[in-house]
Amino acid sequence: MDIVDKAFIKHSYAGEDSVKEYSDATRAVSLWKSEEIVFERYLKATDKILDLGCGTGRVAFGLVEKGYNNISGVDLSEDMIAEAKKICRQKQIDIPFYTGDATDLAFEEESFDAVIFAFNGIMQIPGETNRLKSMAEIARILKKDGVFIFTTHDRDKEKDNESYWKQEKYLWNKNRQDRRLVEFGDLIYSFHDREMFIHVPDREEVLKCLAANNLLLLEDIFRDEIVQENDIVKEFADECRFWIVKKQ
Repeated sequence: MDIVDKAFIKHSYAGEDSVKEYSDATRAVSLWKSEEIVFERYLKATDKILDLGCGTGRVAFGLVEKGYNNISGVDLSEDMIAEAKKICRQKQIDIPFYTGDATDLAFEEESFDAVIFAFNGIMQIPGETNRLKSMAEIARILKKDGVFIFTTHDRDKEKDNESYWKQEKYLWNKNRQDRRLVEFGDLIYSFHDREMFIHVPDREEVLKCLAANNLLLLEDIFRDEIVQENDIVKEFADECRFWIVKKQ
């Protein structure tokens, strides 16, 4: 039984059903209200922004519609990028979308004013070592004082899943966990016809990763503390914590 790796993640986000789900969200959901508020607070319309883990472009298109005019998108999945380019043609919007790996970005140093990794995307990178590589790459391509905005779940705050994580801790202590998982907090779950991966951290874990990459925390706040989202957004995505940091 293989551990969760990049191939597993690529497979999760490939194929017609997976692409359709994200494409539908790009058209129907667009930006969350909480995202709008955070972006307006920390980004300027003229900023050069990278939408990392962009999927089919939900955030990128939403930003353009709000007047941000220098957006690029990168995603690991070739299928997602192909759909994002298709939507570009349909909307007659010129956004460059690229297939790429968040742990090895094909951009020069200090290329962007801001990087966004929405919808808990950074936690869909398996292995803390790889997530640290991704943060290092983000820090590398950000200009000095550039802003990085991302979201995560929070293992300690998910009261509905408290018993699940208690049982998982027991299994890990007994060395009886799912052998595909790399570290405690990893989660494989079924969604429609596919298996998905996400790592669910606690706050201290994220702070440690930020400190390791000289990224200064400006604010962390739960989505529900920003605004109450509509039912469409809540159906699309669970509660999460927004992180806003900058390159020092």
